[in-house]
Amino acid sequence: MVISSNSVPSADAASTFMLQYGRFEAAHQQQLESLGLPKPLWKVLFKKLLEEKLDIGEWVVFGEECAGDLRNLGQHQLCLQKDELIAESDVFLVDHIWTTTASNVQQDLERIPGLLGRMEQITGIYEPHTDGKHDYDPLQDINVPVVMSQAGVDESRARELLREH
Repeated sequence: MVISSNSVPSADAASTFMLQYGRFEAAHQQQLESLGLPKPLWKVLFKKLLEEKLDIGEWVVFGEECAGDLRNLGQHQLCLQKDELIAESDVFLVDHIWTTTASNVQQDLERIPGLLGRMEQITGIYEPHTDGKHDYDPLQDINVPVVMSQAGVDESRARELLREH
């Protein structure tokens, strides 16, 4: 049965989600158990991964000094921004982006596909090019996985195909 309300997902969407979640759980059960992540949070984690929902910034901030609940992180503190966060009520994804050393920065930016564009997007600072434009196109990043799966090509070929059209 499909309900045509925009606020209520269709039965097809719900069954697709559950099928995808079942595959996720089967593939990652051992890993999730070894992390000690409570089972009720597995579906929360899967949904956030699926939606690429990086929402930790809605709950915490880094600061030198802050009131309320905090965790010491070297010279910085992780400070809770909201009144209350119930234990084991949520899971947060953190976009790790990149690990490097100062001596490898330039080489990594040139060598790792998509890294420069991703860093430009996150920082809002774009590397000038000879034509005065920057390479980053946010729609391309969204569409690359789709082209890869539908055309059966690798990431660089998918980007090439998207640039051609």
